[in-house]
Amino acid sequence: VYDLNHENSLTGVFIIIITMASLFLLLEFQQAILHPRRYFKSPYNILDIVTFALPLAGSISQINHINNNDVKGNISTLSFSVLFIFLHFLFELRVNKKVCQFVTIIIRILGKIRVFFLIFATGILAFTIGCPVDV
Repeated sequence: VYDLNHENSLTGVFIIIITMASLFLLLEFQQAILHPRRYFKSPYNILDIVTFALPLAGSISQINHINNNDVKGNISTLSFSVLFIFLHFLFELRVNKKVCQFVTIIIRILGKIRVFFLIFATGILAFTIGCPVDV
């Protein structure tokens, strides 16, 4: 996955991601401490935690792969983090009145076909684990 000439620039990017994700998780932790019942009732707050925790874990994993000179790398955590960042961004767009109706329609559609997404994600995960890639 990594070109050995670019590993230093990627390490800097991953350190920035770790710093920002840690800061956002600290803010989420502060909100949870102040109002724990109200905080964990909302599914949006759970999405916030997952959205910030996955890039943090993925970036730490990638830095370990770069430091161990593992050229193949492991981007599965970062792939799922991109999905959750997209969902988080979609939920943030609900603030804009012009976009709110469109986002609400998308959220309702995703809610109605969530079983499909669960089966689809399970299939992708199974193929990812079951089909090793030889470089």
